Amino acid sequence: MGSAAAASQPSPAPSEPLLSSSGAQSAGGRGRGRGPSSGSVALSATSQHILELRTESSSSAARPKSATPSPPSGASPVNERGGGDVSSSSRVAAGSRSGRTGAVSTAQIESLTSDLASQCLEPAEKRGSYGRHISLHTNHLVLEKIGNRDDATYFTMYHVDFSPPTDNLNFRHRLLGSHRATIGKFSFDGSVLFTPNPLPCQNGVLRLKANLADDRPFDISLKHVRDLGPTDPDTTRIYGTVFQKIMRLLKFENERKSGKSFDTESKVSVSQHNVEIWPGYITSVSPSDGGLRLLCDVSHKVIRTESVLQFMATARRSARDEEHFKKIVAEEIVGTSVLTPYNKKTYKIDDIDWQTSPEGCTFETRDGPVNLVQYYKQHYDISIVDRSQPLLVHIDKKRRNPEIEPTNIYLVPELCQLTGLSDKMREDFRVMKDVGAHTRVAPRDRLTRMSQFISRVNSSPEASEELRAWGLKLANQPLELPARNILNAREDCVFMGPQGSKRVLITDKCDFSNQLTANKCIKNEPLTRWLVIYSGRDQRGFQQLIDAFGRFVPDLLHGTVERPKDVRLDGDRAEDYIRAIKDHVTTTTNIQIVVCLLPTKVEQKYNAIKRQCCISTPVASQVIISRTLSNDSKRKRIVQNIGLQMVAKMGGELWGVQLPTVQQVGRLMVVGIDVYHEAKKRSESWLGVCCSLNQHATRYKSSVHKQTPGVELGGFYNVLFQKSLYKYREMNDGELPERILIYRDGVGDGQMRLVRETEIPQLISACRAIQPDYCPAFTVVICQKRINQRFFDMRGGDKGNPMPGTIVDTDVTRRGFQDFYLVSQHVRQGTVTPTHYVVLRNDPGKRPLDVDCIQKCTFRLTYMYYNWPGSVRVPAPCQYAHKLAQLAGLNISGTPSELLSDRLYFI
Repeated sequence: MGSAAAASQPSPAPSEPLLSSSGAQSAGGRGRGRGPSSGSVALSATSQHILELRTESSSSAARPKSATPSPPSGASPVNERGGGDVSSSSRVAAGSRSGRTGAVSTAQIESLTSDLASQCLEPAEKRGSYGRHISLHTNHLVLEKIGNRDDATYFTMYHVDFSPPTDNLNFRHRLLGSHRATIGKFSFDGSVLFTPNPLPCQNGVLRLKANLADDRPFDISLKHVRDLGPTDPDTTRIYGTVFQKIMRLLKFENERKSGKSFDTESKVSVSQHNVEIWPGYITSVSPSDGGLRLLCDVSHKVIRTESVLQFMATARRSARDEEHFKKIVAEEIVGTSVLTPYNKKTYKIDDIDWQTSPEGCTFETRDGPVNLVQYYKQHYDISIVDRSQPLLVHIDKKRRNPEIEPTNIYLVPELCQLTGLSDKMREDFRVMKDVGAHTRVAPRDRLTRMSQFISRVNSSPEASEELRAWGLKLANQPLELPARNILNAREDCVFMGPQGSKRVLITDKCDFSNQLTANKCIKNEPLTRWLVIYSGRDQRGFQQLIDAFGRFVPDLLHGTVERPKDVRLDGDRAEDYIRAIKDHVTTTTNIQIVVCLLPTKVEQKYNAIKRQCCISTPVASQVIISRTLSNDSKRKRIVQNIGLQMVAKMGGELWGVQLPTVQQVGRLMVVGIDVYHEAKKRSESWLGVCCSLNQHATRYKSSVHKQTPGVELGGFYNVLFQKSLYKYREMNDGELPERILIYRDGVGDGQMRLVRETEIPQLISACRAIQPDYCPAFTVVICQKRINQRFFDMRGGDKGNPMPGTIVDTDVTRRGFQDFYLVSQHVRQGTVTPTHYVVLRNDPGKRPLDVDCIQKCTFRLTYMYYNWPGSVRVPAPCQYAHKLAQLAGLNISGTPSELLSDRLYFI
């Protein structure tokens, strides 16, 4: 192992062979390791000249054939391979198979998800002009190309052949490393080699000979394939691995998949909550409109100081019986990541093997059979105390040798620490406050940390030399770029009051709650037939609710608020609330909304109530925790917010914003689409679709669909969208929308072709099904929230958060895309996170939607989420789709009744 890596983690054991499951024995039987979720053949294609087939895995129902009892030993740093400097990760795209017309199979989806640079679109116009020009700093750093090569060439690609052939990837690295003096720096993935400088080829081929310890001669041929430019996907991938090595040289611990690196020597202990925080950075290299850029942002890793075994002991004390204990542990651990302190590696837990133990799990080595107790003592000098504890299972699906099937890695709970915060910790205000004091970084401090990173890289001889060898030089300060702010104090306003008669200007604080309570909502639903269900122990809370509603809500809603029908329960079980709903919500009572007052927040009870009201007994519902009403000073605001939320759930319209008129863009429908993925049930996801029904986007039609991987997508998009179009026509005098503006959330860089080539055609097909000659203009905008870009306002020299309405559409935007970054929120703590928008399609139509109009619509729609009197991170239709999909997947585990689909019952 190289010296840099050796300083940060122990050397791997000398003998840790991967054995078949027949070689692993246990005292109580085999574990229940789940297999991988895909059974496809992956096709890696770096160019038209090179194709490499890789069989990824077998059926998801099959148990992996290989097992290893501890972290794999083959994951050694690249410089141990005899001269290879950076290991290039494999490029994967999938083949496709035929399917029904209008249907898309899983394999076809995979074939459409490819690297971002390979699917660039030519935008009609990229930059807007509306707004006030400002200057920002960003967390991007300029990467300057140095060396003798021309600016258009960054690397040269070679295809490598070995004679005689060898399938051992580490051995291939050693063979190439023996010619370091000839090849120089290189990146090698097993068959394709990249170098920053051209090799001395003859007729496009370099021939080498190598002899290693056993004196077997090998012939190596490196055939020139092509030169790589700055926008090539392999260029950015190689530079990413270069910076991973630089972080290792700086004594950081790398997380390869996430691109994050952590400084374990600077960890901070939050001992009162049994956690410690590792500070670090996330880095990535990408081509942008301004050139090659390094994104560098502050990152933190939260590690719980208690071991998994200690957590299990706590869970056992609170469990009713053994089955309940195992359920608690599985819900907390399966699907999460653990840290193994002895080698500072992170593993995602796929299963728990309750039958196997450290003493009972044995495997063969060159020195004979050993169990886990012996193994850890011999190689890490660790004595396992509890020899009968169950084992955690991580399924290693991506080993370097593609011929090796997925393997089970068994981890000892006593030697593992949980990472991240549990749900219980997140609900604890004190925990979040104390942890946030270290992880919530202000803009000025974030820029200081960036400057420290730059100084650390440039002052390190090893890191600087590594960059220079790959033809790069890092800038000395963060990038400064031009931007615009489109918040216009004279034009941007929120309409309130009866029929939108009141006009309230939007301020830079993005909070109009006070104005809303003073001016009332646009369209009210009189609260005359509502039901309140509460337990006997909540009598006081019930009375506080009724009194507060009578005092504070009527004026807010400019309508009638009558006393509700109330049901007092003898108990407070979920079954008690469900029985009361069944008994009192009937066709004769015609209840508008059900309010359930709960003494404490219990997820199972909440879910049961929502399931009953959304599926079995369709009715709008509101769940209130009684203790939120106990604060006299906050009760007025809380009850008013509850009242507004209830009105929105019943179909009322709270406020509106200025959107394009019919004369400007034609009849407009705004659509939000998002997907909720269940963390514990990774095989399922829920798609939410919300479509506006009027020009002002104050009324919606919603639909949700459950999707299981492996099942063809079919035409469900078509069906869901048709329902919304029929409803729009019903509410607009038989007219259909002329412009459909779609905001699609939950789409990664590699999935844009999927949206463009599968989802959009289904939406178009839905229009043709409504009316053969119906061809509305589509504008499709991708919303990306999970990004690491940050911007800092330079006004007055104070590096703070940009104001809401700040647009960045130059320099750090994606080359070949019509995209922009928008800061739509005001935050009181930490650094604001922008949202990245990519205009994937923009039909001209009869009345074109230009860049400025798209940007203004996007910003103004962030004010239209009726659960918050201010702006949110994405346009309201997207947020509604997210809440709908989350409700279906997380809370009710089912499809809500169609009877509720024209109301915002899910907010």
